[in-house]
Amino acid sequence: MSGVEEIISQTGYKITADDLSYIEMIRNMAVQEVLNFINRDVLPADLGDVVDLRTAGRFLSAKAS
Repeated sequence: MSGVEEIISQTGYKITADDLSYIEMIRNMAVQEVLNFINRDVLPADLGDVVDLRTAGRFLSAKAS
C-alpha cells in the first residue's frame, strides 16, 4: 500500500479501483506543484511525504464535495 493509500484508509474511506487513476492524477499534479515551488527538476526523497499528504488531502476534499 502506498503512503497516499495508507493516509486515505486511515480516515475510513475504502479506496476502489476507480479511485486509483484519480489518485495518480492528483499525485502527479502535487509533484509538479512542489517541484515548481522549490524550483527543481527532481523531487528530493525527503519531500515524498509532503506530496503524499497533499495528494490525500486533495482526494478526500474532492470526494467530500
